[in-house]
Amino acid sequence: MSSYSVLIADDHQLFIDGVKMLLNATDQFEVVAEASNGKRVLAELERITVELAILDINMPELDGVETAKMIKKQYPTIRILILTMYSHPSFVKRLIRAGVDGYILKENSQKELMTALQTVAVGKKYFASEVTEAVMNSFNPEAELKGADQVKLTRREREVLQLVLKEKTTQEIADQLFVSQNTVITHRKNIMRKLDVRNVAGMVRVATELGLVD
Repeated sequence: MSSYSVLIADDHQLFIDGVKMLLNATDQFEVVAEASNGKRVLAELERITVELAILDINMPELDGVETAKMIKKQYPTIRILILTMYSHPSFVKRLIRAGVDGYILKENSQKELMTALQTVAVGKKYFASEVTEAVMNSFNPEAELKGADQVKLTRREREVLQLVLKEKTTQEIADQLFVSQNTVITHRKNIMRKLDVRNVAGMVRVATELGLVD
């Protein structure tokens, strides 16, 4: 039996290399293309035939959600497996609507990744239990899951958040917004308090999961 051709898209090359090594060691899958962002994915699909696409969500230039939508529109026979660290229901629902075939988390095991790929390869759906649970909990009015509508950021806080995600320094943010560095630090602390995180990395992750930034 011939192997399935696979494209891997992630903005971390070490991650791509690890998954590529795992798949190429089997006789079921062969990694024929890789990309670090959504635009590169679409360029690769123009030049090579792919049966399966493994996509991360958080990629530069064109994220996994928009990439999945475009793949399903332009190449409807390609099966898509989302492999990401984000399990927030807002992402899962958007990707289900986009028509993805599977969704698992990077914290899941290699065995589950292989199971997910084997499942979507034959035209079935596969969603990790953690993903399914997150979506089901989002429909529970008693669930304590924090949603975007529960996070109230001021206009200035959103501006600071956008600039933090662009990797601007405190001084650069202060210069761009014509405020002091202390003011920027205060806004950043308020954002972290509202998002219930302890550092900038957590702030970026949660803000992205909740769709608080463009």
